[in-house]
Amino acid sequence: MNKQTLIDGKSKPAKTPKIASGQGGARPGAGRKEGVEVSSKAYQLYNTARAKKTVHEAKLAEYEEREKAGQLIEVDLVRNEWQQILANVRAKLLSLPTKLAAQALGANTLAEMEALLADAVYEALQELAADA
Repeated sequence: MNKQTLIDGKSKPAKTPKIASGQGGARPGAGRKEGVEVSSKAYQLYNTARAKKTVHEAKLAEYEEREKAGQLIEVDLVRNEWQQILANVRAKLLSLPTKLAAQALGANTLAEMEALLADAVYEALQELAADA
């Protein structure tokens, strides 16, 4: 058995060279190659891209979590709902002149005309609120 002598005079067995067993460890040809230099600019670009990717993945996970919790909704759903609401408001407003024209002829004073118009507007607003 080969022995190594240590500084303090004690000896220990010599190390035997490791043989690749396919169970991990250094692979032949692994690591940096001699004569090949990677610029710090390349490392910087790589790290920047990796950081952006990590941030993007974190934001995506947060959005998915918030959507599942009911805190986020799709823009198209909101847009469609608002289009329907505005279409109803438009239809109510456009129907007022036709509805009030005949009644306006029966008003004798400005106050009666104002009351007629105000009543019709409030009625339309109540109908819109009931639809919502």
